[in-house]
Amino acid sequence: VDWYISAGLGRDWPDGRGVYVNVTDLDLHPNLIIWCNSEDHMRIIGTSSVGDIRGLFKTLSATVQDVERSLKASGKRFAYDDQLGFLTSCPSKVGTALRASVLVKLIRLGQCPGFNDMVKRLKLRVRREHLGDLNVDYEGVYDQNRQHGGKKRYTGIFDVSNVESLGKSETHLINTMIIGVGRLIELELKLERGESVDCTKIGWD
Repeated sequence: VDWYISAGLGRDWPDGRGVYVNVTDLDLHPNLIIWCNSEDHMRIIGTSSVGDIRGLFKTLSATVQDVERSLKASGKRFAYDDQLGFLTSCPSKVGTALRASVLVKLIRLGQCPGFNDMVKRLKLRVRREHLGDLNVDYEGVYDQNRQHGGKKRYTGIFDVSNVESLGKSETHLINTMIIGVGRLIELELKLERGESVDCTKIGWD
C-alpha cells in the first residue's frame, strides 16, 4: 500500500520481523500469536475455536500486561496519548487498538439487499482477510481451492468485527461485537425458518 511506504513502514524489509506462537509444533494451531514489525511494531493476536471470548480476552489482557512490564523494565512503553489513547500506524485503530472478530456463517442473510449497510449501522464491519485458501470480503468467503478450478465459490462465511476504536473501552467494543453478531445470527435463523427479513429497517435503534 502506497501510504505504508510513505509513512516509512517496511523500510527495513525483510529484517527485524518475526512471529512468535505459543506452540512448539507448528502443525498445531496456536491460540496466541505475537507478530512483530509488520504494520505496527507489535500485534498480539488471540484465537479460539470454541467461542470462549471471555477466556480469550483474559489471556490477551494478561499477555499485554506482561509485555508492558517488560517494556517498563527497559525504560520503554507503548505509544500513548492522553486524549486519543494508544497510537497505531493505521488511524482506524487509534484508541483501544482492539479488533474483536468472529467468523460466522450467514448464507442467506449475506445475500439480502442492504446487508452491508445494516452491518455498518450495528457498528460492525466485514473485513477482507486471507485465511489459507479462503478469501473473506463483503461478499462472504469465497473458496478458491484448486478442486474448484480456482473459481470463486460463495460459502456465506463472514469475518465480522467491531468498527469503532477511538473513545470506547475494550469491554464496550467486545460487547458491541457480541450483541451485533447475535443479532445477525438471529436474522439468519429467521430466514432459515422461511420468515422474511428487511435489512433496510434493522439497526436504526
